[in-house]
Amino acid sequence: MDTCNNLKKGTKIGLIVMAVLICIGIVNLVLSFFIPADHNNPNVIAQLIIGAVMYASIIVYAFFGYKKAHGNMLRTVFFVFGAFIVASGIIGDPGLSEIHIKVCQFTTGLAALLIGYIAGRLDRIEKNKILMMIAGVLMLIGRVIVFVSDPSSIWRFVGVMEHLIVWASLGFAYVARYEEHKTAGLSDADA
Repeated sequence: MDTCNNLKKGTKIGLIVMAVLICIGIVNLVLSFFIPADHNNPNVIAQLIIGAVMYASIIVYAFFGYKKAHGNMLRTVFFVFGAFIVASGIIGDPGLSEIHIKVCQFTTGLAALLIGYIAGRLDRIEKNKILMMIAGVLMLIGRVIVFVSDPSSIWRFVGVMEHLIVWASLGFAYVARYEEHKTAGLSDADA
């Protein structure tokens, strides 16, 4: 399979945009480790670790996982991402009010359920695109609440939006992989 030559123009542009956003997110994560806002708070450390594992799973998939002729690696990355956003929601963001925490946990939990459902049926791309957008909107609602409670800087915004950056990256990787397999003539079960 000739990677990226069989992709639609919109998918190629989306992959480039997501690669740039992932790089910005990684820079933000590294800066967060070295310029601590509150390294004495275990919630902050846990959020940084979750972010690092999310980005690491994207990098592993981007460089190695896509080469396999089946969707098991992508399915695993989807499940891992769902688990991490649930863990992130449970940990919560320091400084939020109780009602904000509950709304974030609710929207994140619903998004994680949708992500798990999508991961179990990767062969149904058209239906999954709609579900992926709904999961993204649910995550966006939770993340906007977090940012509005503390809009201190652009780097804070990038940190708050890291779930959406990773989710959009996974979405574009999924669509690109599906397009590659479809063009190569592989069956939906192989994608």
